Amino acid sequence: MNQFVPYNKTLRMRGKTCRILTVGTLYADAANRGRIADALSVLLDKTSPDLVFLCGDITRGAGTQDELRRTLDVILAPVIGRDLPWAHVFGDMDCVNGLPNEEAMEVYRSFPNCMSEAGEKSVDGCGNYILPVLGEDGEPVLCLYGLDSHSAVQGYEADYGSPTRARLSNPLYGKYYLDGIRFNQSMFYWRTSIAMEREYGRKIPAMFLFHTPVPEMTYIPMNQTQTNMEGYQWETVRCQVVAGGLFTAAVERGDVRAMFAGHSERNDFHGIYGRILMGQMRDFTLPDGSFTGGTLFEIDADGNVGVSHAAI
Repeated sequence: MNQFVPYNKTLRMRGKTCRILTVGTLYADAANRGRIADALSVLLDKTSPDLVFLCGDITRGAGTQDELRRTLDVILAPVIGRDLPWAHVFGDMDCVNGLPNEEAMEVYRSFPNCMSEAGEKSVDGCGNYILPVLGEDGEPVLCLYGLDSHSAVQGYEADYGSPTRARLSNPLYGKYYLDGIRFNQSMFYWRTSIAMEREYGRKIPAMFLFHTPVPEMTYIPMNQTQTNMEGYQWETVRCQVVAGGLFTAAVERGDVRAMFAGHSERNDFHGIYGRILMGQMRDFTLPDGSFTGGTLFEIDADGNVGVSHAAI
């Protein structure tokens, strides 16, 4: 195996498909974690996934590793009790509402069946990793990338620029001033994609999951007919301020089949642009305490990705 390819774990298809249930913002804490676990249990029974993916803003208010562990004990119980593999990425509020992501990752990875990785230290963020989905012959049919989309844009400014470079009075995509997928993370994908192609003699279809949308995702609801959009947009697509080149890298490499982000209470749409199926998934936990559901991805033996909403 090419030593560059940075994965330690794999997921095997069950029959001719692999079903990935992605769950958006949970905001689990001591007050609501029991109800969240009950709702997740219902959703798991309805969807029978092969992998559960938590797409950021998972907990809030856990200021110590012990507090985080107690909340995860409850919300992960339906997943672990069914012996399902699961993975996650952090959202923009995970570190704001609790521990630094590096400390939180230690807790996440201590739970059974966790497929997440902290990732290479040379790549910005915590939680940049790949999870190959293997077919019956043991070779990957698709490579799932989990990517850390960071928090507020102040983090980007501290690392790479000044406030006048990142926070303008009239930004292109709304005044939310979010960080996101950075260029060196896009290069992580680019280098990994090339390494996988060299290893297997072909391009491996890929899929990205992360929390904060990339700017190009706004093109879907802005061009609904041309992109064959399905679903709905009820609020602004709160995407990152400084584009990190992930979409361009994906188009030029030509192996990415899908990319999806969370970070929305109400938006739930997808469409095709640049030959890539991409969209935004709505939160699991809404401000009024109700629960919505998740997004179900079905991967076939050719690495094609189908998507549907999974309601509770």
